[in-house]
Amino acid sequence: MSSSNRALSPPRWFASLVLLRGLAACATLRPNLPHPPASSYYCTVNLRHLDAQHRLRVRVDLPASASAEALFVFPKLVPGVYGALNQGLYVTDLQAFDQRGRRLAVTRQDTNSWRITAARRLHHLTYAVAATPEFRTAPGQRPPFYRSAGSSYHPDSAFVLNYSTFVGYLQGQAEQPYRVQFTKPAGFYGASSSPPKPLTDSTEVAAAASYRELVDAPVLYARPDTAWLPLGGTKVLVAFYDATSQVRQAPAAARALRPLLEAQRAYLGGTLPVRQYAFLLYHVSGPARVQVADGLEHSHSTLCLLESPDVGQLGAFARSIAAHEFFHIVTPLNIHAEQIEHFNFQAPTFSEHLWLYEGLTEYETIHLPIREKLETLPEFLRVVSGKAQAMQRYNDTLALTRLSRQVLSRQDQYYNFYLKGALFNLCLDIRLRELSSGSLGTQQLTQLLLRRYGPHRPFRDEELFGILTELTYPSMRAFFHDYLEQGRPLPLAETLFKVGLRYDALTKTVSEVPLPTPAQLALRRSWLGQ
Repeated sequence: MSSSNRALSPPRWFASLVLLRGLAACATLRPNLPHPPASSYYCTVNLRHLDAQHRLRVRVDLPASASAEALFVFPKLVPGVYGALNQGLYVTDLQAFDQRGRRLAVTRQDTNSWRITAARRLHHLTYAVAATPEFRTAPGQRPPFYRSAGSSYHPDSAFVLNYSTFVGYLQGQAEQPYRVQFTKPAGFYGASSSPPKPLTDSTEVAAAASYRELVDAPVLYARPDTAWLPLGGTKVLVAFYDATSQVRQAPAAARALRPLLEAQRAYLGGTLPVRQYAFLLYHVSGPARVQVADGLEHSHSTLCLLESPDVGQLGAFARSIAAHEFFHIVTPLNIHAEQIEHFNFQAPTFSEHLWLYEGLTEYETIHLPIREKLETLPEFLRVVSGKAQAMQRYNDTLALTRLSRQVLSRQDQYYNFYLKGALFNLCLDIRLRELSSGSLGTQQLTQLLLRRYGPHRPFRDEELFGILTELTYPSMRAFFHDYLEQGRPLPLAETLFKVGLRYDALTKTVSEVPLPTPAQLALRRSWLGQ
């Protein structure tokens, strides 16, 4: 689904995702489970033992194949990631066997795929998976994007596990069910939105109806440090691993998140489109004066990798990351195009609506605190000014719809979705409230879209602007055309003046008009709630 990864304060920048590398088992290792149906994948992973190269080892029993050849693949990308991951990079020593343990010929086709001959005899594979580079930032270097798509294995402390990095699939058979058995270190707990179920004291099994469902629920294995938050009809798990301290962090993190999550529930109309959710938080120490966070949203969870000199310094920074990721339960997890619903892990095509998935999500993240009275107007205006100033580093003539379709080749412009994309939605919100005398804004439009679509009811990419126009006003079609499809500069000065705010085009700052009119104040109240 969509993604947002941030490295903020000081440096402030984004990216997005969540995944991992990891695992393989020797050819003689047999799953400790009943033999799977012929149509299922059946994986075994031993977290207690890394090999001499610090790799995990995996065995995958495969569904039956009717083809003469088979292609076993790992993802090039995953939902929510807008840059190539090439998960097969860390996979080595892949071997194929028939049911009697006899080797079959295997040829590595490219970074992410292996061709197996005599596929009708193919029974199982074994391979090794290395961890990705450590989550910590090297001194003097900028943190890399997308590292929450990486893995970390530390048998004495914690594992970050994303299935897409250590479990592949046969091309054309990604819709088959999966079962993954873990042998875990003593005392470890697998925190996840879909946690593995215990078989014995040391083994657990995770199940999923398809590959897409499997990769949608990463796991954080560590000694238990968890807390639960009831949020209306939604239960939220907070699981924490802190490499810098032995003190439990989850209860304090849950207390810190509660006001924010309650405000998000109110912002979204009082109910949430999920019944359970999990925050998986993994913290390591980092260079002085650096705070970095990297996360990828999933349907029911977010894995956040946090880096700072001390966990106590995260504060509002970590909460802002959590807020952005949690808002993704709306876009794109419940409101998205067919390209996301039917995601191609090997050769994805991209929707043109990243302005919605990331831009609207980021706008909601900055609009929520002022709307729900968690911050003051001057604090909000500083955030808006910061985005306007940062936006000047990017190409303001490149249409966001075009950038969205070309995002793999235009990574240098990607962060603008969190800047111009957020400010476009600010303009959209004010314009809708102006046309509706305050009764319709982006909050209400989101609710209309949620009722029309859902987690498995996507829209057609080319039809969305027509649908949005139908749900709002005829004049809005030109608004979308001008500022999203044509890439015209945003009407910030004109729009903000309507709510009694002044935008200085030279300094890119926003301030209050000294004597706003009653009409300006009324529109501002409908927009900000104050």
